[in-house]
Amino acid sequence: MGLSANDFQKFLRGFDLLRPYIHSYFFQFTYTGKRSSAQSLFDLFNRTNSSWETPIKNYISIIEKEME
Repeated sequence: MGLSANDFQKFLRGFDLLRPYIHSYFFQFTYTGKRSSAQSLFDLFNRTNSSWETPIKNYISIIEKEME
């Protein structure tokens, strides 16, 4: 069963209502959130041309082409 964070909170509140009638229970959680693909700052340095390779350079290049 997959639940959003908001629905999960409601589920647990509803489960509290059943708790007096249940002798034992077990929950197992897995988190499948997306991880960002953020790079380390030092991974952005290009030793070959001694410059910082940031995504903004690509964006500026695209904008400059559109402005021509």
